[in-house]
Amino acid sequence: QKESFLADPRVERLANVLVDHSAQIKPGDRVAIEATTAAEALVRALYAAILERGGNPYVLLDLTDQDEILFAVAKDDQLDTTPPFRMLAYDQFESRIRIHSATNPRALSGVDPARQRRRQKSLAPILEAQMRRGADRSFKWVTTLFPTEGFAVEAGMSFRNFEDFVYRACHVDEADPVAFWEKVETK
Repeated sequence: QKESFLADPRVERLANVLVDHSAQIKPGDRVAIEATTAAEALVRALYAAILERGGNPYVLLDLTDQDEILFAVAKDDQLDTTPPFRMLAYDQFESRIRIHSATNPRALSGVDPARQRRRQKSLAPILEAQMRRGADRSFKWVTTLFPTEGFAVEAGMSFRNFEDFVYRACHVDEADPVAFWEKVETK
């Protein structure tokens, strides 16, 4: 019997869409799950769903204010460092699921653009690996959004209304959202 780790069944259904339809996880697939701690519920659901399909999930979790800390404290050589665990995943894993889950989407608005460009340059090899391996279909990647208070504020909505909006847009308020998306794909 499968144990549910979630209070909101829409989160589990979203994980199923991401695993079964979007990334099409197969037994043996190594899957990087990237998110902030704000998306813990979806990370849990993905972790369980990937294991159930025979995949191997690896969580690459950031703090909600990690980038703020990085830009406030890091020296230039630290900004210039390509994150090795992410690079390894993008170079060698079969899949990556990224969850945008910012709690303050404007957190970096006061950061010096030159420092942000410096950091982007260090992340370029990761993006290059994603695009190259995605093009030759050796790397399946998907990005989604997890509802947070910060995103709700940006949208000018209450958190509950924004959460409902996101889940409706993903069709995870339906009984079988994977079937819905497969039907959309075949049209």
